[in-house]
Amino acid sequence: MKLFTKIFVILFLTTIVSFSIYSYFIISIKKESLEKELNLKIEDNKKLYKESVSALLYEFNKEVLTLLLDSLYRDTEIVKIKLHDFSNNINITLDKKEKNEENLIISSINLKYKNENIGTLDIYYTRKNIIELMNLYKNTIFSFSIFTFIIIIIFLYYLVKKITSSIDYLSSVTKQIALGDFTKEIYLESNDEMGELANKFEKMRVSLIQREELNEKQSKKIILLKEEMLNTQNKLIEILGEIIEKRYIDDPYHIKRVAKISYLLALKVGMTEEYAQTLKTVSPMHDVGKIGISDAILLKPGKLTNEEYEEMKKHSEIGYNFLKDTKKSTLDMAAHVAYEHHERWDGTGYPRGIKGEEITLHGRITALADVFDALTNKRCYKEAWEKEKAKEYIIKNSGTQFDPNLVKIFIENFDEFSEIN
Repeated sequence: MKLFTKIFVILFLTTIVSFSIYSYFIISIKKESLEKELNLKIEDNKKLYKESVSALLYEFNKEVLTLLLDSLYRDTEIVKIKLHDFSNNINITLDKKEKNEENLIISSINLKYKNENIGTLDIYYTRKNIIELMNLYKNTIFSFSIFTFIIIIIFLYYLVKKITSSIDYLSSVTKQIALGDFTKEIYLESNDEMGELANKFEKMRVSLIQREELNEKQSKKIILLKEEMLNTQNKLIEILGEIIEKRYIDDPYHIKRVAKISYLLALKVGMTEEYAQTLKTVSPMHDVGKIGISDAILLKPGKLTNEEYEEMKKHSEIGYNFLKDTKKSTLDMAAHVAYEHHERWDGTGYPRGIKGEEITLHGRITALADVFDALTNKRCYKEAWEKEKAKEYIIKNSGTQFDPNLVKIFIENFDEFSEIN
């Protein structure tokens, strides 16, 4: 049920009940007043006619007595007069033949003269006039009530319609504002509370527009600042990777090629552009842990001893500890790349010996990219391999050192990866 209907029904019922109660009390009060007037008349007639009728009856003055009772009989509320003489000399009865005895009130007057009971005078009063007058009064009140009721209903309809239409208007405008549409001006041509409420809504709308404009400006600044910070972070990661590579490896372009290979392989396996770009940014950090390894081991031209190799293996964990404990997704990926790029698919890698998909996808991608570029480029301790030879090595170690699915995709697109320089 709509608000308009609810309000109208409530006011309609309230009006009916109010008029009913009002009419009941008005009619009751009027009826009580008429009853009281009749009772007063009865008492007054008792006092007025008791002595005069008693004296005339005692004197047997029938002619005057008849005239007196006849004048009393003309009262419309008196329907019967009965005079009874105990001596049976004078008995007078005046009767209008009222049929409805339920409406009669009998007033009996004992007639005395010098303390001697000489007769009785019974006067019959009818309530018919009161009933007729009350019916007329009811009809008048009812007619007036109907007329007034119609006027009030029309007024209530107009009032409720005005209120609900204003509420509907403000409700529709509020929905627009809730949906972010602040274009429509809020205005009600009214000086009452609804008009005042509309003015407050309009002030709210203007305030929201100003706030939205301010938020938009601040959002743009935040986005630009975030982009600048992200670019700075990525650049610092790239620079740090280059510093490490230039210091410890005689091929300063190794990390750039690993980044490109990792990016392309991530796209080939179906990862998003955002993921691939992030991996491209962090993959140069795979050997960041080498800052914790001595130069004697890192720059040694010959084969490492077992002790030196064990020391070298620590660079993965050092890099992870260096980059972990951050809530930034980019650095978190960089930490896992540093930690896992020497893990093997069969679980024989280091530092944790995890296997299969326990190794993150970015760790597996970087591992393949790092090995392929290291094999196909010269180092101080080895010559560059032919790409076909490196390809055979990758295929041979599929399912042991490398993720077989990555190897499959890598080989299918081998020409593209071979062109990266």
